[in-house]
Amino acid sequence: MEQMQILVAPFDVRQSNFTGGLINVVTQAGTNEWTTNAFVNYSSDALTGKIGDSSLGDFNDTQFGLAFGGPIV
Repeated sequence: MEQMQILVAPFDVRQSNFTGGLINVVTQAGTNEWTTNAFVNYSSDALTGKIGDSSLGDFNDTQFGLAFGGPIV
């Protein structure tokens, strides 16, 4: 299993037209090598554009992730 996401009553417009929860699992092909992955996702109001006279307001959002993988003995 590479990724797993569980959402309870999601309000994202891309996942609309249903009531309840969402479980999303992504599998990955196996390997005999050890792997490590890391990521940082940063967003702030300084990086967004403006539409007319409106803006999204002041915000900062930072997400970190780390993954380890290897052979199953």
